[in-house]
Amino acid sequence: MLEFGGGRQQEFTSPVGHPLLIDQSLFRQRRRNAWKIQKGERAEWLVHMAESIKAPDEIWLLGDSQSSLDNLCFLSRFDVGRRQLLGCVAVFERERGQVRSWTGVTSYAATRKQSYWEGLRGRPGQSLVYRRDPARR
Repeated sequence: MLEFGGGRQQEFTSPVGHPLLIDQSLFRQRRRNAWKIQKGERAEWLVHMAESIKAPDEIWLLGDSQSSLDNLCFLSRFDVGRRQLLGCVAVFERERGQVRSWTGVTSYAATRKQSYWEGLRGRPGQSLVYRRDPARR
């Protein structure tokens, strides 16, 4: 949260103008309201996860016909030495058709070769809304 100015909740605008609420919801389990920051090496890669939101490689909009929610997925990859390639994912949601801010659902660094990051491509109801120019990496 300090990467976005500190405080309990911060509003941040994505590179393409999406209003995002940055708060604890990115790091808490909804059902148990427990912290998930230590799960899957998330704490070790927090700076990269924040950078994935600030300057993502790609942003995907996922709409599911079975749900009233849309998801906005921020994806980035980083060369981090011992791991070679680290994939970071941040997911936000809001009610379909709403204009209010997107609320954080989760943020993590992918620790498996076949991860959620890779699984996003080719899913029905998705569209690429942003891709960073490779020359700007």
